[in-house]
Amino acid sequence: MTGLLILLGATNSHDGQLSPMAIDRLICAYHFLKNNPEFSILCTGGFGNHFNTSDYPHAQYLQHFLLEREIDPRRFTEFALSENTIEDAQLSRQIISRYNPAMVAVLSSDFTSKEPDLLFRSFVLSAICFSLKQNQAFLKKTWQGWSVRNKRLYRGLCL
Repeated sequence: MTGLLILLGATNSHDGQLSPMAIDRLICAYHFLKNNPEFSILCTGGFGNHFNTSDYPHAQYLQHFLLEREIDPRRFTEFALSENTIEDAQLSRQIISRYNPAMVAVLSSDFTSKEPDLLFRSFVLSAICFSLKQNQAFLKKTWQGWSVRNKRLYRGLCL
């Protein structure tokens, strides 16, 4: 596996309808995957009173959305059935160790809290953590430090 995109979960209703935040992340993930065909995808999210009380894990709804848009089913890893961001990182770490990707990209909606960024970078030094709400100054600063390979990935984002 060359690369792995970790799609952090958001919320869905009791009947499985994805929240606008989840859909925004999925649209960004879709564009990223279309521009980076060598990347596999790890969807996160299990069950929890605060984000998913439906009959199916949140990650399954994420996968279904992308499969409906013709993302190849062979590109999906197993799910990280987490209840929060800390579990996202812990369970993703186990999956990353099995596949040993050359690069890991983590997609969230907002890294202003820095929690996902710090959690994932603590065990995956090559992780690129990006969000849908990063401001232009941050992106410009980050861009200057990225390699040519990472700059190509940046073009696949929908920020």
